[in-house]
Amino acid sequence: MGKTNKYAITLPVLFMAMACVLVSWFSYDSYQRFKGHQVELAKRSATATASAIADRIKTLRHSIGLFVQRENELLEKIRRQPADAALFTELSKKIETYLPGFYSFTLADANGIPQLKHTDFMLTKSCRRDLHFYARDFKAPNLYVHKFNTPDTLHFDLMTRFETSSRQTLPFFVSFKMSVLANSIKSGTVAGHKLSLVQVGEAISKSYGLENNNGSLKLTRMQRTVVGGEVLAHSAVTNSNWVIVDTPVANLFSNELFWLLLKAVAIILVFGLVAMTLGILIRREARQLDRTGRVILGIEKDRRRIAMDMHDQVLSDLTFLSRQCDHMKQSVQDPQAIKNHLEASEGALETVSNSIRSIIDDLHPQALEILGLEDSLKAYLDKNFAELPAPAIRFSVNSFEDGRLSDDQRLNLFRITLEIIHNIVRHANATRCDVNLSMRKRQLILEVEDNGHNFNPGKNKVTQARGLANISTRSHMIGGVIKWGLATGFDNGTRFELEMPLSV
Repeated sequence: MGKTNKYAITLPVLFMAMACVLVSWFSYDSYQRFKGHQVELAKRSATATASAIADRIKTLRHSIGLFVQRENELLEKIRRQPADAALFTELSKKIETYLPGFYSFTLADANGIPQLKHTDFMLTKSCRRDLHFYARDFKAPNLYVHKFNTPDTLHFDLMTRFETSSRQTLPFFVSFKMSVLANSIKSGTVAGHKLSLVQVGEAISKSYGLENNNGSLKLTRMQRTVVGGEVLAHSAVTNSNWVIVDTPVANLFSNELFWLLLKAVAIILVFGLVAMTLGILIRREARQLDRTGRVILGIEKDRRRIAMDMHDQVLSDLTFLSRQCDHMKQSVQDPQAIKNHLEASEGALETVSNSIRSIIDDLHPQALEILGLEDSLKAYLDKNFAELPAPAIRFSVNSFEDGRLSDDQRLNLFRITLEIIHNIVRHANATRCDVNLSMRKRQLILEVEDNGHNFNPGKNKVTQARGLANISTRSHMIGGVIKWGLATGFDNGTRFELEMPLSV
């Protein structure tokens, strides 16, 4: 039993330990795979968005070139009369129609100096510098963000050649608001991620870009964007100082980790319940094996007792009969001697018969089948305990119906009652003992109280005694529950109570 109890603790603990290791490994592996998946999404998003923005810029350059070819005559007029408001207005409307999202435009001379005074105030130092370098060799500079007075004026410059009627090539300059790139950034953003268009340069603290945060674009500094969160991926935009940076939203990984931990705890709890159930089943099986062992020991005890009774009583009486037969053979000529031997043999036979009947009744009381439990107990108590000086046994019943008991229940209740009474007679030093049988609805209750020494099986080592073990085993066989406590009908003593469910 002790070894089985050890297994009942060790196996569930090992089971839980293995479960914790497996769940921890699974959670770690799931988290790493989630991170790898998010990085892969970020790479695809950043690369695709950078490519889309490069294509958008290429399309804008081509559109400006087509516009210059289309409106060459108007541009020639405004070059000659840069202060003409009507011409400027006409050109502005056409640019607004063919180049939506523009911020500013101008024509420059051969040195890159802007000629249109109406938009001169909208050109930043960076714009003027770009015009100057472009007019020198007509090589487009890398794109970068220009900031004017407010974040709403963020823009970038695109330039193309304008050939005059005199075959002179001059710069035509158009700047676009950064918002023209908004759709590319928004459409490239993955759920749970944040895309930012930032630019690299010498003065990082003065560099600005666009940041997409849950579908809305806002101004951001490159330094804040890159340092403010873990960069999952980045991709450069061709022919620009721009980089598309993909970062996770604030709680992307922490939320995933939280849910993984929550799942792990739930799985471990389930494994814990399984481990507890396993331990309970092992202990239950151990108790069942222990009860079976007790039953076998009880059977062996009864066999030894029967053997002793047969040897000490029946066998000795039969030996006496055998001797009487020998004496009669030797006394054939003496009728009186034969008569005496026959009388002695008759007494011996009666003794043998009574001994065998006592052994049979002890093995299986026939009175139970004939009289029932109540009358069998009364008869047994009157026969075996009425002449004893102590204890005085009082037997009573209350609402008892013997017909509601099965043969197995009747026999085990009979044995349990006698075992309890024998223990009181031997050990309790009691002067009174009350035995009561009652039925309440679908339950039978056996109550035995004495006024002897207090007894608690939970604290006494005699709990392991064979008599009490037999009581426990028999009670379990009929589905009974045993309760021990202090006597309620006496000032001191012990109370035994057995509750057994009734199926009828």
